[in-house]
Amino acid sequence: ERAKDKGNSAYRKGKAHWAAAVEHYSAGLRERPDDTALVAALHANRAAAHLSLKNYRHALNDAQACLRIDGANAKAARRGALSAHKLGELEEA
Repeated sequence: ERAKDKGNSAYRKGKAHWAAAVEHYSAGLRERPDDTALVAALHANRAAAHLSLKNYRHALNDAQACLRIDGANAKAARRGALSAHKLGELEEA
């Protein structure tokens, strides 16, 4: 939860801090939390940061990881669709 909060704080600071946000979300995932909602949120938030950084493949992977846990996560679905579109993988969108 703390890594998620740090990532959210970094992301809100803007473009210069988006890479730091990715690192915070990644650190949270490396801790292997038992809370599946937290894992889904970390993937969804990291997808947002990767999307902002134009790391579309990573954003798509994270969005898909989130959706495997929480298939109803509209933000992850949108981020995945945007990333797939940017990658020209319309069937994934």
